[in-house]
Amino acid sequence: MKHARWRIRSLALIGSLFVATVTAGSMAAAETAHHIELGPPTTGKPLDVALANLESDARERWPDTFGGIWGSGNTDRTRIVVAFTDEARENVETLREAFPEPDLLEPIEVSHSLAELEATQLRLIADREAARGGVSQVEGLDSANYDLDVDRRRNVAVMIIPPDSDRDLDALRQEVASTYGEVVVVEEGPTAEPRACASRFKCGSQLRAGLGVQFIMAGTATASHCTSAFVVTRPGGAIQMLSAGHCGDYANGNPDIGNARYHRGSIAPANLYGSVQDQYEGGRVDAERHSIGNGFWGNPWTYLSDPYQAVPVKSVGTWAGIMIYGGELCKGGATSGYTCGIVTSKEYSPGYIPNGNRFLALAAYSAPGDSGSPFLWAGTHAEAILSGGGGGACGCWTIAGHIEYADEKLGVYPMLSP
Repeated sequence: MKHARWRIRSLALIGSLFVATVTAGSMAAAETAHHIELGPPTTGKPLDVALANLESDARERWPDTFGGIWGSGNTDRTRIVVAFTDEARENVETLREAFPEPDLLEPIEVSHSLAELEATQLRLIADREAARGGVSQVEGLDSANYDLDVDRRRNVAVMIIPPDSDRDLDALRQEVASTYGEVVVVEEGPTAEPRACASRFKCGSQLRAGLGVQFIMAGTATASHCTSAFVVTRPGGAIQMLSAGHCGDYANGNPDIGNARYHRGSIAPANLYGSVQDQYEGGRVDAERHSIGNGFWGNPWTYLSDPYQAVPVKSVGTWAGIMIYGGELCKGGATSGYTCGIVTSKEYSPGYIPNGNRFLALAAYSAPGDSGSPFLWAGTHAEAILSGGGGGACGCWTIAGHIEYADEKLGVYPMLSP
């Protein structure tokens, strides 16, 4: 809802807190991180091209036995290790025939092929997603709060878990070994986390759903805020941002197409990320789309809460797929933060929406400034855009327009994470 203004509000909140944090920025490693500047290759570009082709060539020739390629870490590139589970020497001799500096290639034999390591990691990822949904494959590892990696040099898949003084690490390692075998090792260490956001109003240039959006209400000099909904793409490929259509006083007959939209804490030129390109408030839709520019970029993420600032948007639901009294939707709002509620109706008709119909109603808390908030099911599935709510000071019920109808009306589709 628009800041300092109440509307009749009743919304559909979706999803439980089984959300996946997008990891970006830091990496847990067995050795101390340091900066390495590689010197120029001894024979110039031909070696660079050959190195770029070496791994794909080895994968294609020996898919079941190839174990990976890595450098020695030295700035002079004195050694390039090429691993196989068997016949390493013979295979490397074959690779040397077309390699510009054959003496750099050093064969070693390892226990696990790269294909096996990568397949194991995919299994671990699937099991982590299951744990996010409450089904753990490993006793003692009930949450999904851990990172995964493939360490080619050690020839293992790595499970990186945050330190916990109450955890029996030896027992956990035994459980992991029993479940996955010795190909997986468990390490304690810092897990990766997004770096950009200090708060919903201070998220650098990395735009996403659930952030504070500042603007001047159309036809006035009054500053206000709403919440960003999903990052979307246009048919021509342009990446834009959604919010609620009534933000900027469009509901009172003041279309604010072209009205500027700001982020990073205040209405200032440096914080301008775009402007309203299209908006609609009627029928099944209360939504607007904004351009993105001025050094900002859109990401297929949602800021749900402080611990979950870059949750990937994985899929898009349909209005028909919503079950009343059968599931929970959750939202991240600029004013009230992360709240969830059961869908109590999907046939709600708010009086402030001309010809309003098929809005979702939820038993969920929201407040002025939350308009535009993204609603998701199970943390990663886009469902709705917060429009309004009611319940007086408690703000204890909310309405939202389903994303399916906003997409159709505004000609967009939510940007999805790989």
